[in-house]
Amino acid sequence: MKRWQKWTLGVVSTFVLLLIAILSLASGLIHRYIEKHDLELVGREITMQDLNIGWLTGQVEVIGFDMREQDTSQSFIAFDRPFLDLHLWGLPRKFIHFKSLEVESPSFHIVQHGTAFNFDDLLESDSTQTVNTDTAASKAKWNVALENYRLSRGAINYQNDLRPDLHIDSFNIHIPLAGDTSS
Repeated sequence: MKRWQKWTLGVVSTFVLLLIAILSLASGLIHRYIEKHDLELVGREITMQDLNIGWLTGQVEVIGFDMREQDTSQSFIAFDRPFLDLHLWGLPRKFIHFKSLEVESPSFHIVQHGTAFNFDDLLESDSTQTVNTDTAASKAKWNVALENYRLSRGAINYQNDLRPDLHIDSFNIHIPLAGDTSS
């Protein structure tokens, strides 16, 4: 093998090994970043037991996700295990295809005081952020398809000033296929 071929092979091999190392460490770094900067990102405390991202397979799994209320007194939304399987080959064609979305043991705690909800702070948009509607309309539209959506052993706790509390325990949802049919 010629010298330049050995050198090229060495550079490419080093680049591939470096890329593999970065991708294998990225899940842990993202996990720690989200937990450290949760208040800056969403204004609430977030904890996760584990975050697994399959960069080449398009799979994301979170173990033990918990987002607390603003006062951190109790859990606002929690999941035992959300799992997402994304078909990566559709992204260059502006097609988002979720092959599977599974959510195990989600728990939602919703509180309503008059017309205000305990999640209104999450819906507020930044007042300095503006969207140019001409630019947004001129861009090509993305199509979305969702297969195998499963929500298992879910629970909802709804509290209202005017009515008694509503508790829904152990509900399941399965949607085999949902998608955007407009083109």
